[in-house]
Amino acid sequence: MENEVRKNKNIWKLLIMLACTAVMLGTFLVTVRYACMMQHVSASDGTFFSGGSLWLSFLKLMAGILSMDIFTFCHKVWPWLFVTFMLVEYFFLGLRLFVEDGMSFYYSYSLSCIFVSIYMIILHVGYISEDSLEAMVYLNSWSATAVSGILLFPLLVLVLLWKKDIGFRIPFIIMVTSLYMGISGMENWRNFILRGITINYIGRGWILMLAVIGVTTMIVMKRRPARYLVIAALLSTITFTPYPLGLMAAYGVTGLIGRVYIKSTKEGTRKSYVTGALITAVCYGIFAATVLAAGFFSNSRVSWNVGFSAVENDRRLPEDLMKLTDYIVSDSEEMPHICGSDITASAVLQYSVLNNLHLRDVRGLWHEAPLGEQEIKEKINEIDKEMYVIIKGSSSDADKLTASGDLHLIKKFGDYGLYGR
Repeated sequence: MENEVRKNKNIWKLLIMLACTAVMLGTFLVTVRYACMMQHVSASDGTFFSGGSLWLSFLKLMAGILSMDIFTFCHKVWPWLFVTFMLVEYFFLGLRLFVEDGMSFYYSYSLSCIFVSIYMIILHVGYISEDSLEAMVYLNSWSATAVSGILLFPLLVLVLLWKKDIGFRIPFIIMVTSLYMGISGMENWRNFILRGITINYIGRGWILMLAVIGVTTMIVMKRRPARYLVIAALLSTITFTPYPLGLMAAYGVTGLIGRVYIKSTKEGTRKSYVTGALITAVCYGIFAATVLAAGFFSNSRVSWNVGFSAVENDRRLPEDLMKLTDYIVSDSEEMPHICGSDITASAVLQYSVLNNLHLRDVRGLWHEAPLGEQEIKEKINEIDKEMYVIIKGSSSDADKLTASGDLHLIKKFGDYGLYGR
């Protein structure tokens, strides 16, 4: 009889583990869809790819080894490497974060799946600002900031959680810290010293609030991993890397779900396991719905703020815009001056790097959409008479400016219009 009870209990545990795994993989596939299988342009990529950072040099080396140009490697190959490593790393991090005395592997496995799935949901609604670390997973996972904040931060926490003597862990701590400094730290310090550029740690909206509440709650509950999250955050501060608030928020939420499950199953009977699983599922649904609602009502869903589209080529740059850029270069006797939205300027700069066009004056004067007549008029004084103006989409406001003589249409390339003063 006792063996039968144990067998039924194990069957329920297996079913719950499978359900948690399915939820985790489902949310992960949403991340894969946007990060790896769709085309978009990030406003910061033009500056990144035309720069000369140590991390960019490493990416170029990797691309060369694979006989690819840097854009094919970063836009087509790197996102798959990034999200795969992220999934594995965060899953193993969850196994270490949610270890409980007296609880079996089933407990830490299930909570690790929940932790990863909540984190993936936060990524989907994490566009708090243009430089939001959570949104970088979708937008530009090849950036130094994304690699440090999304991948190296949890790696440092894993090393700190390692059940080894501190003397054994120190070399690994030094290694991760050195990677932090080499990938993003030195470049961020350089930008701070030369240009005064810093990271806005506070302006992160509801994710910041959820992260602070979650980590504070875990500290009050004397959860050891919470201390290591704070220690890793200090390294982020030193290197001017944004805190992975999504990770912290997911940790706090999952930790609370875990405590609810432990209290629900303390009797150890089959009925208590079933009840605990149901209560856990309800709590997960409430937290997941809360995160999604926060993202929707604050308009921070990534796909609402970024123009994702079907993939046009391996480099994932707009074909029409590349043809337009070639036309500008062939039409201009001297080095052309180009302006457009921040997204358009970024794509033109990337194409310039790809084909060694050495375009030096490419300005992003407004955000991509929607572009109105009044907004163009406010920027018109910044547009020289010799400057080419690129406007995406059919815009009645641009037509009004053309009719009024402020701009004249030179040529249309699909969705893009080329204008002059």
